[in-house]
This record gives sequence, C-alpha cells and structure tokens, in this order.
Amino acid sequence: MRDLRRIGGHGGRVSALTILTVLRLAFTLVVWGIGTVDAIQAIDPDQFSHALDKDTNIARSAGADVVLINAQYSPRTESMIALGTYAEDIRWVALQQEVPVFDRFSIMKLWVDLGTFDLYSATKKLDIAERIHTA
Repeated sequence: MRDLRRIGGHGGRVSALTILTVLRLAFTLVVWGIGTVDAIQAIDPDQFSHALDKDTNIARSAGADVVLINAQYSPRTESMIALGTYAEDIRWVALQQEVPVFDRFSIMKLWVDLGTFDLYSATKKLDIAERIHTA
C-alpha cells in the first residue's frame, strides 16, 4: 500500500505527477480523500468537479478501482468553508463515474444533528466511541 500524498499529490488535488505514478505503478485500488484543501483554497467548484472527473477517469482507465472520500464535517468550519458544495461535487462525479463514495461528511453531520457527537466540547472520554461502535 502506498500513500499518494507522499508521491506527488498537491494538497487535496491530484497532480499530473501523481496520475503518472498511478499508471506507472499499476495501482489496483485508489482510495482518494479529496475536497478539504480545495475548499480551504476556494478552488472554483466547477474546476474542482471537472478535474476530479478527469483524474478519476484516468485512474479508472489505467485499471484502478477508485473510492472517493469527502471531507470531515465540522460545525465550527461550516460557516467559513463551503465543504458541502465540494461534497456534492464529489457525489456527482462518483455517480457519473460509477465509483463508490464514502460520504464521511454526511455521516459526521448526521451524528452531530442527532447529538451523537458534540464537536464543540473537548473530551478524552471513550463513551462516545463505544456508543457508535456498538450501535
């Protein structure tokens, strides 16, 4: 297993060097966490979506299975960074490319909405982890 962030990735975006590395090393699975850096840098959502679609297609054409993972949800950053927009773009590209997306953003948002997590309080307790892993 290799971490693409260490072999040519640029922030959350995949660079041409990374795509060439995927092709050269003949990866069979690409698990791609994407969107956070793009949102922080306020990359145009249309450009983000187009680049993600293109790069996903390149990886798939090289024979790799692709799984997309969107950003983590945090109510603290929701008003400052448009992560939801990028999550929707990721979902749309995944649908068009017929690749799975692990919707970490929506899962975490649901946990906050249901009161499973209080992301405003600092805690080192394990009771929350026990509740979600035994449910």
